[in-house]
Amino acid sequence: MIQIYQKVFITSLSVSIGCLLIKKMMTMLIQDPVLFMIFEIDIVKNKGFFMGLWGETPMLIKIIMGAFFFLFCFMLYKTAKAYPEISLVYVLPPWMLLTGLTGNMTEMLLNGSVTDYVAIRQPWIETFYFNIEDCLIQAGAILFTYQSLFHNSTIDKIYKS
Repeated sequence: MIQIYQKVFITSLSVSIGCLLIKKMMTMLIQDPVLFMIFEIDIVKNKGFFMGLWGETPMLIKIIMGAFFFLFCFMLYKTAKAYPEISLVYVLPPWMLLTGLTGNMTEMLLNGSVTDYVAIRQPWIETFYFNIEDCLIQAGAILFTYQSLFHNSTIDKIYKS
């Protein structure tokens, strides 16, 4: 019988593959930027972290991504293993973190860059690009931080067991 953590890892991998397919499709379809309200659909190859941070050191990026991959795998395993005793809500942040990182890391390893295809261009902020995986990583980090601050006893029960 498949354990809950195996199901969670399989869905994470499936969503990552789906995001890669969306990126490939967007790259083929979008030739010129398309404006949609405050968002602009455009293709940018990002060789670094968020907003191109550390883009000139690709080996450092890969090492850091690998370390986070193992950390998020551990987090997901621990929360999924504790699932019958805790709410499924606690499995969501590590799943989001791992799914987002897996999609970005796979593309970084295959292509040497990550495709960001959504831009926010407004006169009052600096233009920045992102993709679905970046949104998953940010949402997972925010949820995990919230749980750590306001539900610390449950987080302790998960990771100290």
